[in-house]
Amino acid sequence: MRVTENDLDQLASHSLRIELLSSMVLIYKISIEQKQQLIARCRDNSAGYDQEMRPFKFLWFETSLKRQVVINIIDIARIVFCYDYNNQLDDPNSYFDNFKVLERDTTIIEEATAEGNVSMHVTTEEFLPRAILYHKGISPDDAYSSNPLLYYELSIGCLGLFGLELDDEIPLRQFINFLDADGEENFIPLNQIIVLEFDDNLLYDEENEEEEEEEDEEAGEKGVTRKEIEYNLFDDFDFNEKDNGDDTDDAAGASDNEYDKLPF
Repeated sequence: MRVTENDLDQLASHSLRIELLSSMVLIYKISIEQKQQLIARCRDNSAGYDQEMRPFKFLWFETSLKRQVVINIIDIARIVFCYDYNNQLDDPNSYFDNFKVLERDTTIIEEATAEGNVSMHVTTEEFLPRAILYHKGISPDDAYSSNPLLYYELSIGCLGLFGLELDDEIPLRQFINFLDADGEENFIPLNQIIVLEFDDNLLYDEENEEEEEEEDEEAGEKGVTRKEIEYNLFDDFDFNEKDNGDDTDDAAGASDNEYDKLPF
């Protein structure tokens, strides 16, 4: 029986091995979907005959624990798509601590059993910085900072447009701007960053996205989308219309009535 690549994808746990020019090796657990998207893009950029091919400057993917990873292509020596059979691993979705920054907090708690007894359970919580930034520089002699830079308190959605930049939809920014633990504003040149790893919610504000989806669904039920509502407001308004001497209050009242007709 011939085993296809798709069959192997279903049986295996996938990881990405990134070998940097500095000889450092990074391991990231990725989903089947992420593996298939990444390997397809790498294959497209290795064929050499597509005139519309756009070489990417950064390798961008999602890894375990809902983390985004961005790696500068010019610092990569080799990319290897690895796999292990799931039954050989204790936890196929485990996080690989490349920079040794994962913190664990172990506590012992008491839980009542069905028989009325009390049993002791050990629980372990893992904590990661919200963003890890590994750059090309050397840590300063005065120990002011280390490499990688670690950021623990960042605002949700602070990298909101970064995904569009990485997809070549809009120009790339020149700096990554983060606040450090002292509340001091940091600007790190994007081209000096080797690896940037961060929580999903810095890129996607899930709460706002859910609210927008609900608004779109509500408007959709009434046969109009949010964008169409915005356009219709301006389509019905004549910007060249001159003042005809109407009383201001009457005009304001008419405007209010028009808004009352909107389907939200």
